[in-house]
Amino acid sequence: MKIQDIWILKNGQILKNIVSIYKQKEFFRRIDKNIKQSKNKLIQEYKNQSEIPVWLIVDVLTFGEILNLYKLMKKEYKEEIAENHNITASIFVSWLENINLIRNLSAYNSNVLDILFRTKPKILNRWKDKIIVNEKNNRSVDKICKTILIMEHLIMNINKDFPGNAVRNCLMRLYKRDKRILKQTGFKTIESIKEIKI
Repeated sequence: MKIQDIWILKNGQILKNIVSIYKQKEFFRRIDKNIKQSKNKLIQEYKNQSEIPVWLIVDVLTFGEILNLYKLMKKEYKEEIAENHNITASIFVSWLENINLIRNLSAYNSNVLDILFRTKPKILNRWKDKIIVNEKNNRSVDKICKTILIMEHLIMNINKDFPGNAVRNCLMRLYKRDKRILKQTGFKTIESIKEIKI
């Protein structure tokens, strides 16, 4: 059974590729492989049926594959998902790419505190006063502060009552030991860190 035959979206419409056919086929090939290799008991039960529910398929996807799924979606679906987070689809994809980068770096124990991003996430206007600006080009620095603000936005959009503060508390402890943490992370002031809700 091929995933192409069972991947159903809203109103029973089959996922249509808005980029290349090759990328779509490659994406479905990886999902088929993930399903075959999965040890998930529910997946094993559904393998013999004609359809595997989308929620179950998502369980076997990597974050990078979820990012690719989002990129393959029709524009209207991308916009609908992004609107649920009060942002545009282009901002959302730049955020997902950034989160994917940080996730991958973290998985290999890379230092993410003073990293300078090549994958540059788009920022919200209200963040401009929280992020250090490069005096040479008058642009905000591309550092981990952007990822932290992105995560804060997404988490608070999903759950305003999130009992967070772990990130803020960690940054505050680092700041007490070494004031250079502001420059390393890209936050303009200690107040920017104190305002973090996660």
